[in-house]
Amino acid sequence: MSGLGSIRLDSRFTIFWKVIFPIIWVSGMAALCMFGAMKDAEFLAITAPIFATGFLWMFLTNFKYKRVVAQGNALRVSNFIHEITVPYSQVLRVKQTNLLRFATIYLKESTRFGANIVFLPNKYYYLIPWRVHPSTKLILERAGLPPYEQKRA
Repeated sequence: MSGLGSIRLDSRFTIFWKVIFPIIWVSGMAALCMFGAMKDAEFLAITAPIFATGFLWMFLTNFKYKRVVAQGNALRVSNFIHEITVPYSQVLRVKQTNLLRFATIYLKESTRFGANIVFLPNKYYYLIPWRVHPSTKLILERAGLPPYEQKRA
């Protein structure tokens, strides 16, 4: 397996959704709340909950996204500041969520990024949401785990 090349599994938009969008959202909503409150206090009562809900949503989803690259014998995982290598033998299972369009790699042991690695797979395959994403298949194959079975509602 060491002869296999590197394959980027996460979306090229990961950096946008993890860093750029939250900066734009927080800046824009903070400015809207601040300038709106100067003109009308009731406006703040409307925009503040929207700001808080959006920030909570990003904290629970976007901030967790990682860059994931499959190599011959391990996954290279990065949060754009730090990078770690996770051997395929540490992968316990992989779960994909089609509604929110992200995948989670569950690990046997905790790493610098925790026991779960959340990433945004390339979107091109999600035009068919009931199909298993190629990134999920690749990780499972290289980890020697059984194929992912998509749960039907």
